[in-house]
Order: sequence, then C-alpha cells, then structure tokens
Amino acid sequence: LLQGIAVEWGLAVAGLHREPGGWRAVDAQGRTLAEAPRLVLAVPAPQAAQLLGATGADGTPIAPGLEPVIEALSAVRY
Repeated sequence: LLQGIAVEWGLAVAGLHREPGGWRAVDAQGRTLAEAPRLVLAVPAPQAAQLLGATGADGTPIAPGLEPVIEALSAVRY
C-alpha cells in the first residue's frame, strides 16, 4: 500500500508550524521533517493538543485560530 509514498520511520515530531502554504513538522533540533498543505494527526489527543498548542520563539501560537480544537483535545480523558 505504500508503493510510491515516501515513508520515514523512527522520527519524532517535536513541533508543528503553520505556514501560508500549509504545515511544517520539525524535530527537536528544529530540522524540517516534512511539509504539506494539509495536516492529519494520528496521535493520542494529549499529544495532538501539545503539538497544536505550542508557541513560536516570539511567544505567538503556531496554530492561531485552533484554540477550540486544542481545548477539546485537552479535555479528552482516557
């Protein structure tokens, strides 16, 4: 099923950055792991909330406008 799709295993996304053309995923050192026009998160709700609720170096949210989504994800209890 993955024929023709670039897959990277064993990478940890430390942050997401919303940009004019879409999204950029970075590792703990700030290196770009992937860029895409759309973002699909397939991780537990607390981890998704943490990634989407992060702020940039200047303190501004990296995903402005997603506060209701982040709040809903943060409220999920397992």
